[in-house]
Amino acid sequence: MKKKFIYIYISAMLIISMSCKEDFLQRDEGVAIDLEKIFSDPVLATKFGDESYNYLWNDFATINVNPPNNRVSSGNTRVNFYFSDECMETHNNSQQALFIMRGIYLEDNTLSSSYKYTEIGGSWQRAYEGIRNTSRMLEEMDKVPWGPEDYPDRIKGEQHFIRAFMYFELIKRFGGVPIIPNVLSLSDNADLPRNTYEECVDYILDDLAEAENVLPLVYDENAYGRITKGAVKALRSRVLLYAASFRDNPAGDLSKWAAAATAAKDLMDNMSYLYPLESSHVNILKYTIKDEFILCMPKPVRNDNLMFLIQLTTPNRGGSGFGNCVPTQDHVDLYEMANGKLITDPTSGYDPQNPYINRDPRFYENILYNGAEWGPRPIETWEAEDGVTLGRDAKAAASFQAAYFVRKLWPVEKQLGGSSQYVHFPIFRMAEILLNYAEAQNEAVGPDESVYDAVNQIRNRAQMPDLPNGLSQAQMRERIRNERAVELAFETNRWFDIMRWGIGKDILNGTTRSMRIVKLNDDSYRYEPIDMPSGFNRTFLERQNFYPIPLGEIQKSNGILKQNPGWEIN
Repeated sequence: MKKKFIYIYISAMLIISMSCKEDFLQRDEGVAIDLEKIFSDPVLATKFGDESYNYLWNDFATINVNPPNNRVSSGNTRVNFYFSDECMETHNNSQQALFIMRGIYLEDNTLSSSYKYTEIGGSWQRAYEGIRNTSRMLEEMDKVPWGPEDYPDRIKGEQHFIRAFMYFELIKRFGGVPIIPNVLSLSDNADLPRNTYEECVDYILDDLAEAENVLPLVYDENAYGRITKGAVKALRSRVLLYAASFRDNPAGDLSKWAAAATAAKDLMDNMSYLYPLESSHVNILKYTIKDEFILCMPKPVRNDNLMFLIQLTTPNRGGSGFGNCVPTQDHVDLYEMANGKLITDPTSGYDPQNPYINRDPRFYENILYNGAEWGPRPIETWEAEDGVTLGRDAKAAASFQAAYFVRKLWPVEKQLGGSSQYVHFPIFRMAEILLNYAEAQNEAVGPDESVYDAVNQIRNRAQMPDLPNGLSQAQMRERIRNERAVELAFETNRWFDIMRWGIGKDILNGTTRSMRIVKLNDDSYRYEPIDMPSGFNRTFLERQNFYPIPLGEIQKSNGILKQNPGWEIN
C-alpha cells in the first residue's frame, strides 16, 4: 500500500484548512481586496492558490451544491441524492425535491435568494467563483517573489487544472457557457455570449495541457490529495467521453469516441502501476486511501456537521439518521446474479421471493436490505401482516417505509457507536477510467478484445464472471452502462451519465419503484415490488438533458446570454 493510513488525517487537514483563509480571499469582485499585499508575499499567495481547491466538487450527495462556506439554516449543506434512479427522498415533502422530480427547474431557481443553494444556481455560482479565483492567481503569478522552495510551477499547474475542472462542471450541466479568460474588472462588459460546447472543450483541453506540463507525477504522502499528472489525464478522459456522448455529439462523429478512448488508454498504459485496481471491492470508499484513487479528497472522521452525509443515508430508527436518500427498486434490479446473468433472464436463478441471494457481490457492498447483517443486528425494513407493526429500521413518520439504505456510504462503526467513520471521496479512480475506455472504444470500433478486457478487469475484481462472448455493439453498450451504474453507484456519476446518454426520458418518466416487505406470522417474508404513490412520480423531458441557465443570469445579461432550448420564457 503506497498511501499509508497514518497520513489521512494530515492530508485531510491540509484540504480542510484551505477553507480557513482570511476573509479577504473570499470577497466578491468590487470589494476592496489587498491584492498587492497577497501577491508580494509567497506564503499568502500560496494560500490564495490553495483556496482554489475549495471549489472542487468534493463530497458525495452534493449534486445540490453550495459555494464554499455557504450553509443553509440547518448548518449543513443541502443534498439532493434523488435526482436519478439511484435514490429517492422518503418524505418527498420539500419544495425543491418536487421541482426536481417534476422537471420544473426554473421554479426551483426562483425560490427567493435560496436559489444559489440549488443544483442549478449553486453550480453556476460555485464554478464561476472558482474560475475567477484560478484566473486571478494565474494573472498575478509573475508578481510574486517566489523562493526556491515555493513550487510556483506546481501552483500554476493546479490553477490550470481547477479552472478546467470548473468549466467542465459547467458544460456537463449547461452545455456551452461564456468563457472568461481574464478576471473582469468593474469597468469590463460582463454581458458575454455563450461559447459553443466545442469551444469550451478546446479551452478545457488547453488548460489541461498547461497543467500537465508542470505538475508532478506523484507527491510525498504528506501532500496526498493534491493534483498530479494522473489527475490531468483522468479529467481529460472524462471531458472527451462526455464530448463524444450522444447528447453532445448528435452527429455521431466516431473520431470523438476514438479520442476519448485514446485519452483513457493513455492513463491505463502509462500510469496503471500508480493506480492499480484494488484487489477487492469491499469497503472501496472506506477507512483507508485506496491505491486506485487518482484524485481523492480525504475525509476525517465524520462527526457532528460532517456527519450530514451519514445521517441522510441511514434510517432514523435504529441508525440515528434521517434516511432521506434511499435506493430505489430500479437501482437494486440493476445488480446481476452472481452467475453474471441479469435478473430478467429466466435462466438466471433469480427468485422474486428470495430476491437478495446470489447477487453480484457489489450489491452486498452497496446496499443494505431487509435481513442484511449490520452492526449488532440485522436490518429490519419489514411491516407486519397487521399493517401496523414495523421493523426497527422502517420509518413510520415517512411517506413510505424505505426498503433499502446506502451501505456504501455508511460505515458500520456508526451503527456500533465507534469513531472510525472515514468515507473518502475519490474524484477519479481507475475503475472509472477502465469503464470510460470500454465505452468509448465500443462506440468507436465495436466490442473488440480490449473492451472485454477493460470491463472484465472490474467484474473479476468484484468476483463476477466475464461478460459473455459474442455481444453486439448495442448489447455491449447496455452492459457497460449497467456496469457503470453498479461499480460507481452513489459516487455522483449516474445522474450525469443519464443526461449525456439522453436516456432520462426513457427511464425517469412515470412511477418510482420500491419493495414492500411483509413479515408473516411464521417469521417468513413476502416480497412485493410496488409503484410508489403518485407524489413520487417523475417527469423527464428532452429539455432536461441540459439545465436551464439560472434565470437571474439571463435577466441581467441584456439579452446577450441565451437560454437552453425548451427553457425559454416568452
